[in-house]
Amino acid sequence: MLGRGRGTDPQWITQEFAKAEDLAAAGQPERARDRYARLSRRLASAPEDLQHYRGLALLGEAETILAMGIFTDAMARFREAYPLLSEPFRQLPRWLVRQFAEERMRLEDGDLKPIIDFLKAITYGLEPGDEDTAIRTVMWLQRACSTGPTEQREATARAALSALPGVDWPVLALTTMLRRDGRVKDAEDTLAAAVPGGSGELWFRWGIQLSTLLRYDDAIAAYDEAFRRGTGPASPWSRGAWLRPEALLFRGLAHQQMGRTDQAETDLRTASQYAPQDPRIHYSLGRLAVQLGSDDLAWNHFSNSLAVEAAFAPARLGLALLREQAGRPAEAIAHYQAALRHDAHSRAARIRLGAVLLAAGRRKEAQGLLEPESGQSTYWGGMATFHYGLAQLRANHPADAIDTWDRLGTSELRDWKAVARDREARKRLGYDPTAARLQWQIAYLDSPDVIEHRTALREAALREAAWMLMSGREIADHREKAAVALDLAASLPVGGGDDGDGLRGRQNRLRGLVDLAGGSTADLETFLDPAGRMRDRCHLAVAALLDDRIEQAETLLAELPDDPDCDPAVARARALYAERTGHWYDAVRWYQRFLENDADGAPAASQDPETAAETKAEAEDQGLRIDDTQGLDIQEIANAGPLVAASRLAAEAEPDEEEPPLPCVAVTGVECGKDAIGACGGCGREGCRTHLFRPTGSGSHRCERCAGPALQSLLYAARKAGVPDEAERTLTSWADALGDSTLTPPLRRQLALMRAEAGDLDGALVRLPADAETEGVELLIRRAAAAMERGEPYQALGDLRHALRIQPEQPQAAAALEALAEYAARQHADEGRHEEAFDGYLALVREDPTNARLLHALGLSAYQLARTSGADEHWMWTIGALVTALYAPDFWVQVIGVTDVEAEHERIAGTRRKLLDELRNDLRFADLSGYRGGDEVDAWTVRVGMDVFACSADPVASPTLDALLRQQPETPALAEWRDMADAMHAVDPDAAEDDEAVRIAALYGPYGPQHFLYEDGKYEAAIAALDTVPEGDRDEAWTTLLRKTLVMRGMELHLDEKWAPALECIARAASLDPDEKPDSVWVEIAAESGLNAAKELLRRAQEGESPVSVDATPTVNMAATGTAFIADATKTVNMAVVGAVARIGDTSGSADNGEGEAPPTPVSLSQSVVDVLERALSVAPDVAELQAELGAAHMRRTGELRWDVRDYVLALSHARRAVDLLPRDKDAAALLEVVLAERAGSLTRPGPDGDLLEAVQWWQELSEMDGSNPAYHAGLSQALKLLACSAALGDRRTLALDRMAWALLADQSWTGDAEAEAPRQIATLLIAEAMDATSQRPFHDRAHRLRTALAYRDTKELRDLMIALWKNEATFQYETRHYGLCAALLEEAELLGAGVGAGDPEATLMLRVPKPDEPHTGGLQPFHWHRYPKARALLKRTVDHFPDEDELRELHARSTAPEDPASS
Repeated sequence: MLGRGRGTDPQWITQEFAKAEDLAAAGQPERARDRYARLSRRLASAPEDLQHYRGLALLGEAETILAMGIFTDAMARFREAYPLLSEPFRQLPRWLVRQFAEERMRLEDGDLKPIIDFLKAITYGLEPGDEDTAIRTVMWLQRACSTGPTEQREATARAALSALPGVDWPVLALTTMLRRDGRVKDAEDTLAAAVPGGSGELWFRWGIQLSTLLRYDDAIAAYDEAFRRGTGPASPWSRGAWLRPEALLFRGLAHQQMGRTDQAETDLRTASQYAPQDPRIHYSLGRLAVQLGSDDLAWNHFSNSLAVEAAFAPARLGLALLREQAGRPAEAIAHYQAALRHDAHSRAARIRLGAVLLAAGRRKEAQGLLEPESGQSTYWGGMATFHYGLAQLRANHPADAIDTWDRLGTSELRDWKAVARDREARKRLGYDPTAARLQWQIAYLDSPDVIEHRTALREAALREAAWMLMSGREIADHREKAAVALDLAASLPVGGGDDGDGLRGRQNRLRGLVDLAGGSTADLETFLDPAGRMRDRCHLAVAALLDDRIEQAETLLAELPDDPDCDPAVARARALYAERTGHWYDAVRWYQRFLENDADGAPAASQDPETAAETKAEAEDQGLRIDDTQGLDIQEIANAGPLVAASRLAAEAEPDEEEPPLPCVAVTGVECGKDAIGACGGCGREGCRTHLFRPTGSGSHRCERCAGPALQSLLYAARKAGVPDEAERTLTSWADALGDSTLTPPLRRQLALMRAEAGDLDGALVRLPADAETEGVELLIRRAAAAMERGEPYQALGDLRHALRIQPEQPQAAAALEALAEYAARQHADEGRHEEAFDGYLALVREDPTNARLLHALGLSAYQLARTSGADEHWMWTIGALVTALYAPDFWVQVIGVTDVEAEHERIAGTRRKLLDELRNDLRFADLSGYRGGDEVDAWTVRVGMDVFACSADPVASPTLDALLRQQPETPALAEWRDMADAMHAVDPDAAEDDEAVRIAALYGPYGPQHFLYEDGKYEAAIAALDTVPEGDRDEAWTTLLRKTLVMRGMELHLDEKWAPALECIARAASLDPDEKPDSVWVEIAAESGLNAAKELLRRAQEGESPVSVDATPTVNMAATGTAFIADATKTVNMAVVGAVARIGDTSGSADNGEGEAPPTPVSLSQSVVDVLERALSVAPDVAELQAELGAAHMRRTGELRWDVRDYVLALSHARRAVDLLPRDKDAAALLEVVLAERAGSLTRPGPDGDLLEAVQWWQELSEMDGSNPAYHAGLSQALKLLACSAALGDRRTLALDRMAWALLADQSWTGDAEAEAPRQIATLLIAEAMDATSQRPFHDRAHRLRTALAYRDTKELRDLMIALWKNEATFQYETRHYGLCAALLEEAELLGAGVGAGDPEATLMLRVPKPDEPHTGGLQPFHWHRYPKARALLKRTVDHFPDEDELRELHARSTAPEDPASS
């Protein structure tokens, strides 16, 4: 139907439903069930919008099966149809919907659809059993809405809301969950949709929602409606009796919010009458009293609330507030603490308690309460933030207070923050003037009228400029910042007097230092006084040197002290002067003094540009001291003005902690982060222990920026003056003092080079730092050259290797080491570094592959490695190199020192033999450790034997060495060697196989080990080795070698009278090239071996020995030959092979020896003889004696298979093979005929068509062999008749008639019209099969044969027989209460009787009239299964049979009435 496009046509589907209903109504439930099932299968792939039709089809099928009494199958169909139905709560029986709901409630998880469908179903009316289930269902839903994951609870609540419209509790449950998850808008929409028809519970929730939205008038109306309607059905979410007092409470609070205090008081007092035990109502009355100013009344209400519930925290807060307003902080603190004990999460109690504690001077306690609450964007969060900032300022943490107040984002706290900034700036002025200047700038902008801020800002600007110059005057950005700070200081007005002059003097000196650091000397004399301080004169002298004003510089320096212990600044200025004037020795002395002398004792901050003592005095004169003051009350601070209060609170703060040390600024471009421990004696920069250095014995520190240039200048001056030894002491002490500084490596490098210049290379290498790789390599090469000049090559090798480890690509070291390569390799070998020795000798062999000395050394190194590691590569090199070296004539001359090789030939051969025997012994142990016997293709003994065999004839290179060298990287020497080796191993194509050159060249090919085994006479090992070659690598050379090896092995076995293995070798050799005719010798050996092997088998059998399976012989395998001849003999019978394979599979599958493995198949003597002779015949097909013996063996095997095994398939194959071998033997032909007859007879029986067709084939062949034998024609006829009956039962009428006609013609005893007789014969045979008492066929099988026989021959006798059989079966079905089947059988029997005359009256009488007291009989049975259409149809048919029964007519009329359930 689907193929014609009707599977998805709604009209066609409707017709199918009608047909199925008609069948059910006609009492044919099986056919109706099948039609419903077929329809559901066709609709399985229908579109989604048609799947409800499939649900209806499954429903119809389930109802039909249920009517047949098969409850389990019916429930399976009901469950499959349920998810496909559009309205299962109306389409399914109520008992089934209820059952599905009960099953779902017993599950942990799953779809809620069965629950919802049941709730929807009961809206159409209750049936027995529904009420209890409905109560349990609602309770189960309420429990599911209260427990479990949030998503599951929400889904359950929404499902209950859709299934129970107009019920409150799903709405309450859903809105509660939505509010808890923060989805207030969704909760509001859900509640608004359900409020109009809901109870007072929903109106109360709606009032709370309106109050939240500040819609108090609407909320009051909602509370009125909630009070009027009252509570609804009880549920876990309803308030019950508390609804009305809570409605009054919240309505009173709404009136209070609108300012209607009288109405609020009325509602609250009424609520207290409804629920005097509710503390919230008394608390609300207290809040209203506070609002009205009645503190005493409020105190009473709060006390009443606590009397009702002692742990009610809001009432405690009310009492605490009253005590706080009354100026009694201790009692307020006690009440706040009690409130926190009652409610630990109350933010109001925590924040108010913190504020009261802060006012009472208990700062630390207040800070612990306020800190967690500060920073939150709420009213109480802002209150907590402000009070927390006050606590931080009181704790002398002004920066934290500023950050805390900044989070509020308000300008009302500007004066508070200005005081905090002033406090923070005073704290930072000593160690971070930039930060102090920024704080005072902001404070000055916030409060420009405060003069102290302007004065402090100028001082901070001057200190910032000094700090920038000290921390990095060589950095342009620092100089720019210093200039900006000086401009800021200059922009602020300064008063007159000494203080003003002092500030201007400091400003000028700082300005001059900025210009000098930037390289500008034009205006330096304007800012610095030549007659002023000593360092000012030093600065002017340096500026004069920069401008080439040598005379002026000399004048300025003349006024400075020149003693050895002078200031480092003076020493440096004089050193610079000496350099410019060319006095190099004086420059060395002054640089030494600069590095060693102490500073003048003042702190570094006072050196350049000003002294710390002067700065501190000036700051104190300007009132920058921080004084401690007495503390004040928090309420006093609150009453004062913001600025005054903030200043007093700052003054009340805790004293400053110890001033932090200055940071380290001795390193440029990097923020050190460590505390300074002193100042540099050269520049005054503060530095830490890491960045300040002092040699042993020195008085002051130096930084890297002072020590580095001075040391370089000292070294340069010393070299220029020719006194490097005098500077070495200073440089060495500073190299030790600098430690891990970046100056240390270059300094030590220079010291090492100074040692090298003095000729001390060892000392230079010791002093050279590790990172000076280039200099180190140069020194190593120089020392290696010196070692070669002294005749110490091994010392030179060590230095060169060390140099290459440092710089692998150094060309000079590589070239020198290459020239000493053999020395290096020998040294590695002597010192036990065999891996390095092996690599070295291998590199040398690549350059000289014919050098026997190098090959011998390479072999020994590989031998040492092989003994320790056992690697295959090392054994290969050992064998190849040592064998080649031992057979090379040059080896005995170069290594051993033999002068006359020819004269010492015998002694050399003996020594060589002894050495090779020792090597073979080691290789045997290696083979044993690898589980090799010694004759395998990968055995080391085979490899060494092959090399010895090859080198004894051609000593240039062994096959192993040849293969190894060809794998090495290309070099000119290797390329020349390969050309020579290829020329020596070239073979003349016309040379004979036994030519020595051909035999030796074969050893160098891919099958060298196999050739060696052949040459060594180990034919069996050679065959095994050749068999290990992969299938894809086998070529013509492999075939040729294997063939001749097999022949030699076969001859060897033939001489030893091992007939079966000899035959196998010869046969395998012949099979390698089937197109080539075997040699006569092969034929003779194969024939003799085959006959003798067969005789040996027979002899053993006669002597009582067990027959030997051919497969059990290791070297013989006859399976291929046996399979070939059997297949040739049975080419025309494919079914026979299939049957044989099946039988073999059954036999092997059923065998079990108790351990999961099949027992071994018994060996047949005759089959073993056949296999041996077939193998021999494959080589010698023309030997008559062999053919005769093989034919006789096949006949013996045929007899054995007939009588012992009963395997006619194999017996037939062997018989045919015997006839092929002995075509004139009458016994063979007779045996074949007997086997064919037995096989055909065993197949001629009712069974599969394949067996019958095979029987027809064999009967035809027998008829052709002996046409006069009537038994063959009768067998053919019987097989054809059985085939005809099989075709008739399969509804193939034409084929059945043709086969029956052929069967009649094949019967020599029959005469007549075959085509006319064929139908009668088919009917007769089918009737005989149906009524055969021995077969015990079931009724449906017999009925099928009789119906088929009726189709071929319709007679009254046959109909009478079928009527009797049908009535008998109907009686049986009636007794088993299958009334539908009984009625169908009787109707069919009546129709059979109607075909030959009047209907059968007994069949009509068997249709019993249903009685009211037998509700499950006849047509009433479907009524009780709710199958009303079927019941109506059955009643109609019953009335048709019994028209005079009034009771039946009345029942039928009632079933067709519109109000009757059966009418729909």
